[in-house]
Amino acid sequence: MNRLERKIYDVVKYNPRLKNFVKRCYQSVFDIIPYKPKVTNFEIYDRSGAFFGFHDKTPFSSDDSMLLAMQYGDLPLAMPRHGEALVIGYYDGEGHKNFHSVTATKS
Repeated sequence: MNRLERKIYDVVKYNPRLKNFVKRCYQSVFDIIPYKPKVTNFEIYDRSGAFFGFHDKTPFSSDDSMLLAMQYGDLPLAMPRHGEALVIGYYDGEGHKNFHSVTATKS
């Protein structure tokens, strides 16, 4: 947090309404600023129904041969219902395209 952000935070931290208002205004400014699209030289693969990583943890193995993933398949993006499970496994092979199931979780 820079000095300006710290001063603003110190002023609004005890007033939730003001804090939320300032936060929404701050975020809105960045919504209208144009941004450069990201460009990469690497091929991008779409794996619908799967997600990878956890916060700052990389999903790639140390030798880059496997990609840890959770698959939710056709489950809706909502709170899971009783009996619904995610499949935990990994991708390997050329471009990490082959999925191997390891287990499932209902948590």
